[in-house]
Amino acid sequence: MKEEEEMKEEEMKEEEMKEEERGRGGERKRRIEEVEMKEEETKEEEETKEEEETKEEEDRGGGDEGRVIITAQGWWDRVLETSPIKHNNWDFSSSRHLSPLLHLPPHLIG
Repeated sequence: MKEEEEMKEEEMKEEEMKEEERGRGGERKRRIEEVEMKEEETKEEEETKEEEETKEEEDRGGGDEGRVIITAQGWWDRVLETSPIKHNNWDFSSSRHLSPLLHLPPHLIG
């Protein structure tokens, strides 16, 4: 009888150990699922933030489309358009037309 009771107790212990292992495995699965869900939520939040930011940029005038980028050549073209050189109306009696020449050495001016 003692042997039968001991056998039953051992079987009960083994079953309890198996149940504990199953429970731990279930906890692990739940933890993994929770982590995966959190990751998915953060990805979705990041995507929505990016979409909102791009919408805001487009509403404001969007990226490079609304900007005027002046290159060196563009700047120089503007200068020449307003300069007296282009219009051939140099007036040497006026000092403002001579001012671009003042920084040159004398042998280049004369």
